[in-house]
Amino acid sequence: MEGLTLYVTYIVLGSNPNENPPEVHQLVYQGAFRAWQDSNLSVQVDPPVLIPDQKPAAYLFRARGTAHVIYLGFASRNSQDPEIQEFFADQSGWHGNNLSRATGAPSPARASPSAYVAEFEQAQHVHYVGRDGHLHELLWNSGGWHWHDLTVASGAPLALPSTSPAGFVSEAARTQHVYFVGQDGQVHGIRWKSGNWSPHDPDLVGGTPGSACVSPVGYSLDGVERVAYVGLNGQVHELSFDGNAWDHQNPSEETNTFVRGNGELAAYPGLIPGTRRIIVIPESGGSIQQLSNDGGGWESTVLLDSNGPNADKGADAGARPGAFSAPAALQEYVYYPSINFHVVELVGRPSLRGPLPPSILSILLHR
Repeated sequence: MEGLTLYVTYIVLGSNPNENPPEVHQLVYQGAFRAWQDSNLSVQVDPPVLIPDQKPAAYLFRARGTAHVIYLGFASRNSQDPEIQEFFADQSGWHGNNLSRATGAPSPARASPSAYVAEFEQAQHVHYVGRDGHLHELLWNSGGWHWHDLTVASGAPLALPSTSPAGFVSEAARTQHVYFVGQDGQVHGIRWKSGNWSPHDPDLVGGTPGSACVSPVGYSLDGVERVAYVGLNGQVHELSFDGNAWDHQNPSEETNTFVRGNGELAAYPGLIPGTRRIIVIPESGGSIQQLSNDGGGWESTVLLDSNGPNADKGADAGARPGAFSAPAALQEYVYYPSINFHVVELVGRPSLRGPLPPSILSILLHR
């Protein structure tokens, strides 16, 4: 645990937007000190006006020893055109960067970007949906930042501008993947392989179940791509591709767990090899549930019951959870904003079942 470092990035909403504009904060846990520290990134640079109703994307670029936070902002209070912005930290501290202006990229729709590092090619990738419905990529390599229109490059259908794409990399396969909700209400995918983007739609007999207007989430592990999304009638679906064939599973039907039509998800591989998790806020709201598959069927576990003594720590309506496993700590972590505008952490081991005690990490988000 002493070498463990955790990062949670979120947007603080001022009580008066005119006097206290939104800010980007980052909570950092240093295992050596067993303590959390809050860092206000916005005061360390001169940022544009933040757009609060989003989820920043954050990542570490290990090859260069830098940290990055990607978010949407306006150039001024009177501007109507969102821009892709970046905070990045190196040995000299935090800096700001306007990626839209650096690349001349089209303006994004008002939805969160996704971002990741492809260490195998030492490149950074930011994906977003433009107001034109095109998938756009901002790519950093040794030549600096560049803009690519992935819809044109791949021949993919138009994306739903109100949603965010799910972007991730398979280091082992040296491939990159972007999944998104199309304007036809279906989940679509594109794949980068050997220097080219091409369509990579789920291919199932009878087609895939339709998607709600909610951003999908996904990851790649051991050569298998996995994408979770909210379907019609609040059902949670998982699509997977093992390199040969597509598979579809419906965790909602197996566990009788349904979410709201605008419910946000988090998905990640569990600590135990072959296991996977989907974090949901059920249709009734408030509680946090985990849909788990340990190699057989799906099971549902209540991580936090908002009807009990932890009612004040229940998830805020429309909360966007984040989750991951940390093998070095033998723990799995879930983070979300509560109804009292705190950042809440749930921590557990794979062997534990039932509700988990929550930890309050942040000061009030509304100050």
